[in-house]
Amino acid sequence: MRLNIDDEARESSSPVLVIVGIIDWSTLEQFRSALSRRLTGPRPSLVVDLSGMLSWSPQAQHVLALAASAARLHGGQLEVTGLTTVPRWQANSSGQDDVLDLIR
Repeated sequence: MRLNIDDEARESSSPVLVIVGIIDWSTLEQFRSALSRRLTGPRPSLVVDLSGMLSWSPQAQHVLALAASAARLHGGQLEVTGLTTVPRWQANSSGQDDVLDLIR
């Protein structure tokens, strides 16, 4: 399956990472790399837009939670927007409560 990851211009100071597709074993490393590239430096800040994501694995949810923790440890933040019905259900079912806490 193909995963599209794009940066989006935004008026605020936080860059936006737009995810479209499915994050599974075949695209997990692409997702992990995209997050780590954008969360470098002091006080990293990133918004992850998941409105185009169709499905994600528990491993992908864990990667997102780890990225948010790493951002907080360096004085920054990671916000998640646009989690649609199926991915939200998957996060609820996997017990990844820390991922659901990131959503605004």
